[in-house]
Amino acid sequence: MKPVQNYVKNMGLLMLLAGILAFNCNILLAIAVNFNFDTFAQPALIFQNLQKCQVTYFRWGMIADIWGYYLLFIPAMLHFYDKIESPWRKVIVLSGLAYAIIGAIGAAILAATGTEALRDFLNATPADQALFKNNFLVVYSIVNNGIWNLLEMGLLGVFMLGMAPLFRSQNKVLYGLTILLGLSGIIDSIGNTLELYWLAEIGLNLYLLFWPIWAIWIGLNWVCEHRRASYG
Repeated sequence: MKPVQNYVKNMGLLMLLAGILAFNCNILLAIAVNFNFDTFAQPALIFQNLQKCQVTYFRWGMIADIWGYYLLFIPAMLHFYDKIESPWRKVIVLSGLAYAIIGAIGAAILAATGTEALRDFLNATPADQALFKNNFLVVYSIVNNGIWNLLEMGLLGVFMLGMAPLFRSQNKVLYGLTILLGLSGIIDSIGNTLELYWLAEIGLNLYLLFWPIWAIWIGLNWVCEHRRASYG
């Protein structure tokens, strides 16, 4: 049983790390925009008195996003596959995997191409800055408005809602939080599809706030489960 126990412990540690990195992602990006959160909906605001350190925070925020909200979540998704009791479990888990891969690609694009456009803006002459500003805004729109909020959030919603029954008998609060995350993904995707951006923002903010908490909670549960099995 020890390999199984170690597996659960390692899964828990990965989820803990994912939650911590997701929190750090939010903090780093908040610093990158000088805590002007309107910037995420109006990205042109980032160019107001843009400093080199903001670009650095932006890049590392996106790198934390790649791992915190996306890639470190993949092992847990595969773990949940064996637990889900539904004829739709392949669709559910594939939706989760698509969310993670698509989301990570978007964050990687902004970490590389978006960061480069910001650096070019800082190093350009005033006459050329408009070009690099436009380059950044185009890339940001492709990722944020298309890849992330129009596409991947709906996939996250499918995964979370499909997986939520696993927690119904274990912990009602965790079950409710999983449902909330699933609904936040669906709301965000519907809001962007119908161009109801106030609705999309509600779903997105719920996701950004509660996903790190959910990941850390799951991680702690798995680590504690390992310890109980070790001493039981």
